[in-house]
Amino acid sequence: MEQQIKRGRAILIAVAMAGKTITYKAFARKLRIHWRGNMRHLLGEISLAEVAVGRPPVSAVVVYGHPSHGHKAGPGFINLCGRIKGMKLDWRYQLGRVHGYWAR
Repeated sequence: MEQQIKRGRAILIAVAMAGKTITYKAFARKLRIHWRGNMRHLLGEISLAEVAVGRPPVSAVVVYGHPSHGHKAGPGFINLCGRIKGMKLDWRYQLGRVHGYWAR
C-alpha cells in the first residue's frame, strides 16, 4: 500500500502541476488497481498526509469522468474535507488551491 501511496501522490502532483484533473478510472489504470477497490482509502491517505504538512488536498484533482456527474469529485472527497478541521467543503475552491499551489 505504501508504494501505491507514493506512486499515487506522484501522479496527482503531476496532474496538479499541469493544472488539470484526472478521472477515477484513469488514475486507477495508472496505478494498476481497480477503480472501485480501495480508491477512497488511498486518496484519503494521500490528501491527509498533504494537509498534515500544510499543503492543499491534492486528491481534489480526481473527478468522475461521466458528464452526468459534472466532472467533479465524488462524495468521498467532500467527506474527507468535512473531517479536517477548518477545511472548506467546496470542491472547486479546493481544486483551485491545489492547482495554485502546485503551479509554483
